[in-house]
Amino acid sequence: MKTEWRVVAIFNVILFIILSFVYFVGCCARRHAGGSDSKVPRR
Repeated sequence: MKTEWRVVAIFNVILFIILSFVYFVGCCARRHAGGSDSKVPRR
């Protein structure tokens, strides 16, 4: 029983790391997608 929970815990940690990485890359890509005029507020 303990080994099953250990596998689930490891899987959750790996999944969290992958999702955090994808979120971070998405934020960086969205921030830099605007180019030089990204600091100007859009209306």
